[in-house]
Amino acid sequence: MGSASATVELNSLASDDSGTLYAAGTTPSQLPSGPAKIGTKDGFLIKVNPTTGATTWLQTIGTTNGAMSDETESAAVVVTRDGSQIYLMGSVNGDLTASGQDDDSIYLAKYSSSGTGPIWVRQTKDGNGPKRGLGSVALSPDESRVTFVGTTSIELIAGNNLTSSHLYKFTYDTAGNQTSFEQIASDRSTKVRDLSILADGSFIATGYTDSSLTGGSTIGSTDWFVVKFASNLTRSWLVERGMSGRTSQCMGSALDSAGNIITAGFSTGDLSAGSGAAPGGTAGYLLGFKPDGAPF
Repeated sequence: MGSASATVELNSLASDDSGTLYAAGTTPSQLPSGPAKIGTKDGFLIKVNPTTGATTWLQTIGTTNGAMSDETESAAVVVTRDGSQIYLMGSVNGDLTASGQDDDSIYLAKYSSSGTGPIWVRQTKDGNGPKRGLGSVALSPDESRVTFVGTTSIELIAGNNLTSSHLYKFTYDTAGNQTSFEQIASDRSTKVRDLSILADGSFIATGYTDSSLTGGSTIGSTDWFVVKFASNLTRSWLVERGMSGRTSQCMGSALDSAGNIITAGFSTGDLSAGSGAAPGGTAGYLLGFKPDGAPF
């Protein structure tokens, strides 16, 4: 699916237990057979039949009342195992909730399996700082809570003024009630690309950074990281992988049945050998870590 006149960005893909696919992204134009264009850029959510590849339904989300450029992005999607609840996370320069917000902020929207919605939208308190780094979204193991994590240097909650970049975590229940919010000092160049929530409320975040999360220097130009936090954002352990002068970026991850973390990404260095350039200049890698962060 695409538009002949503009670039369509696919940013996230999820599936339920039946194999049905859910794709989220951003488009500057109306998609074929889709709803009319809303703003300068709209977020979209597509449900795809796993057998035929046909679009079951297509929804867009956007605004025309923003003070900036009316841009809405869909960055991540997550779905319950039975496909009955779909959650979409993204950013917006405008007001999706009629609450008077008209600047750069983050949203979470819920949709039903039939595409009805958004059933509800929650939008963070915005600020006047630079655009936050969107992260990832995940469901708790019992699917009663949805959490999204990212980085920001703007005020997400009224009265919570920031003087530096922070890692944030929002958690909502299925009715859209905010159940927790946490922020800790981080680095604005840290990008959270994937998220897994554990049964005790702790979570594992993966991504990349160009400023070491340990407080020192990065190993390379950018480093691949895997970090585990308790539910209150207390860090349990952190692993950074990189090579001097090289770029290493983790782009996604998953947990297996034993709790091991399988990460995927790319590097311009030879991570398997520990030195030298990657085969072909840039290579894809799978790196595995045990539940305690030890590599395997």
